[in-house]
Order: sequence, then structure tokens, then C-alpha cells
Amino acid sequence: MMINLKLYIRRLQTWYRKERGKGIGLFAILVYMLPRILAVKAYRQLATVANDQIVDRFCNQKRFIEFQTTQQHKLGDHFYTIVMPNILHFLVPSLKLIPRKVDVFLILNGTANWEENYLRKNFKGYPIFKLNNFPYSSMSHGTVLNLLLRNNDSNFGIIDHDLFLFNPQIFDDLSFKKDECVIGAFKLKNTKAQLSFPTTHFMFFNIKRIHRIMTTYEIDARQYKNIPRRLENKLAELKIGHQNYLKEYLNYFDTFNLIMAMAFYEKLSARIAEMRPDDLFHVGATSCGTHSIYATYINIKLLELSTDSSLSSKYSNLFAPFKDSKSVIEHISGDRSGLAYIAQIDQIIDRLT
Repeated sequence: MMINLKLYIRRLQTWYRKERGKGIGLFAILVYMLPRILAVKAYRQLATVANDQIVDRFCNQKRFIEFQTTQQHKLGDHFYTIVMPNILHFLVPSLKLIPRKVDVFLILNGTANWEENYLRKNFKGYPIFKLNNFPYSSMSHGTVLNLLLRNNDSNFGIIDHDLFLFNPQIFDDLSFKKDECVIGAFKLKNTKAQLSFPTTHFMFFNIKRIHRIMTTYEIDARQYKNIPRRLENKLAELKIGHQNYLKEYLNYFDTFNLIMAMAFYEKLSARIAEMRPDDLFHVGATSCGTHSIYATYINIKLLELSTDSSLSSKYSNLFAPFKDSKSVIEHISGDRSGLAYIAQIDQIIDRLT
């Protein structure tokens, strides 16, 4: 709880500094803008709960099954990308790096109508499914992943919209070895439990093994704020528990983490693909949005990269009040870490050109 509160306060402080940097007065921020932002945030949180508990069950399950049926010829070793609002400038270059032999399904989660139309027009070979949601809201990542896991009988993967795979070789080695349940590209380690596991930024699922874990322990891919009592002793054997969740820096099980932990309990393994550091780059934190100056910089750089001016027009709020990437640089402090990140972004953009 304390970690989440600190993160929320930092985001609020960053937002405040950015708005002040636009020349907006303190009175306007406190009296008009802040209450509006808090109200929108509260609505989206409530809408997400409604989406997860009501809309998913009664509106999306049947539709998704029917959608999958129409794509039978593409099922098996296919991938899904969950498309959130305001991220097309990340998604477009990401998709272009994926070999066309790989079938990629786009799952639209809260996108605007114009974004859906853009994708259907420019990516006609990609199966596209739009989730029903309450207006201006999305489903939680865990709920969408559950929809995919429960309605696939063949192995598949997921890949983030802001992951740039410069070496497509990873798609050539997705055959599972004995006792492997997932294959990933990014590794995290729980030092107390001595467990290494992949993140869901890129993950390929051995669906039969995952189904068995979900059925045996009556769990799914959503976040778990509390550990089911029936699993406490089993997790304790792994040195996982209330004082040590799979991600050590969280005080809950993140998306898919409880399934991953129980897979370890079952003596299953997770493989991390052998990749060089420059084979891939994950931007991160683009689904929830961030107001940092560095996020503004990469937003502008990717929009400048796009040959479609309509994206810059639609996403102008992502880089306001700046006109171009050069004007952002002038407002970035000269600390080493910040300058190193900017240099890294410039290198990534050059490779995407």
C-alpha cells in the first residue's frame, strides 16, 4: 500500500511540475484541473471494476469465442498485442519489426473509434477484436489475459505494444522443452526464493500446462492482493508468501504471478530466451501514461518518426506544450542518467528509421 501511495504521489508531483511549466497558475491547477483529474481517475477505476466483473462476462466472452472461430486457420503459435488508448505511435513501429510469418492478433482495449479505424485501414492483414468497455475506460490486463488463456487450446504468446524486437530470432525457438511452461524475453529474480521468471512484456505459453495449473489450484491470471489460504503452505515451501511475493518490490501478486508461482511449486520451469541487450528494447509505462519530461521526449520522437501527420494531430496532448523534440531537450536537466536515457532513445529511433 505504501509503495503504491508513494508512486501515486510521485506521479502527481511530476504532473504538477509539467502543468506549472506550461505557465498554468497554481489556483487554476488546484481549483479546476486537479479535481477534474481525480474525478476522471475515480471513474476509470470504478469502470475497470465493472468491465472486469460484468462486461467481460456478459459482453465479451461469447463475442471473443466467435471471433476465434473465424480465425481458426491462424491459431497456433500466434501472438496477441493488447492495444490501449494513445499508443499507436509505439504500436506501429513495433508491429513492423515482427516477421509477417508470425500471426499477430490485435485486442483493442479502450481505444477510440478513430484508433480502431486507423488500424483496420493500415493493418488489414491483422485479426482485430475490440473489447466492449464502459466509455473512456479499459479492462485490467489480468482480465484480458484470462480471456486469452481460457479461449485458446493451442500455444500462443503476448507481446507489448511498446516492445521493439530488433532481432526476430526469438520467434524461431518457441518449441517447449520438457517441463517448460512459459518462454519469455525479460528476466526477473526473486533473491529470497532463488526463482527466476519472465515478465509478460513478451511471453509464450505452454497452454496445456497453464490450463492444468489454473484448474488444479482454481486460480487465474489476475492480480491477487491476498494469497488464497489454501495455497499458503504450498507457497511457503518456495519461500513465497505475505512477506515475499514473486516480485519482491510488490506487496501483492502481479498479473500472472500466482500462476507462475504455482508452476514452480509443480516443478515446472520457465525459459528466458537468449537475447543480447541490443536485440530488443521495452519502453514501459506507456499504457497508464506518464507526465515525465522523458516520456514527452519519446512520444515526440516517435510521432516525428511517423509518416502519418494525423497521429501527431490526434496525440498533440502527449507532448504539449512543446512543438518538437529539440524544444524538449532544452528543458531536460544535465544529469548523467537523464542524458544517457535521451541518448539511448535517440539510438532506438535511429534503428527504427
